[in-house]
Amino acid sequence: TIDDSDACFTGGGPAQFLRKPTDAGENGSLLWTHTTTKPEEVSSGHWQLNVAEAGRYRIEVSTPASYAESRQAKYQVRANGSDNNFLIDQTAVDGWQSIGEFELAASGDQFVHLGDNTGETGDVQLVFDAVRVTRVGDDVEGPALDDSSGGCSTGGNGVSFGALALVLLAIRRRKR
Repeated sequence: TIDDSDACFTGGGPAQFLRKPTDAGENGSLLWTHTTTKPEEVSSGHWQLNVAEAGRYRIEVSTPASYAESRQAKYQVRANGSDNNFLIDQTAVDGWQSIGEFELAASGDQFVHLGDNTGETGDVQLVFDAVRVTRVGDDVEGPALDDSSGGCSTGGNGVSFGALALVLLAIRRRKR
């Protein structure tokens, strides 16, 4: 799971438009912004996908009902050199929604991206929370994110190896 607090997530756009409540979402937080009708995005969420092993993976997004209001969230998935666009109604499920299954390469430019330019008018909230990547097929199912390229979370706990390394370094210094 790549959470909004992990190293492989980037919230883009002006900081004043990205709200970070701590009363909902995976690991107790999420980001949200208002949607826009502008042709170009102003704010966005970007989850970098670094898998340990090439193969088929299910990609899901977290849509907590307490903040998710967009019925036209336009997710872009880049998988194994191919771009795919999906329209998700964030209000349809309070929890995990499947975008689909994709062939992912062991390295390369792969991601899930969501911009605020959904075309919805009014004060519609768009949620950037977490993306879950699960290996499927061949009787093998389970998480398989690779931490070697950027400090991504490798499991569902939301702890990055970068943060873990800092904690271990602090403990080591304390013992001296």
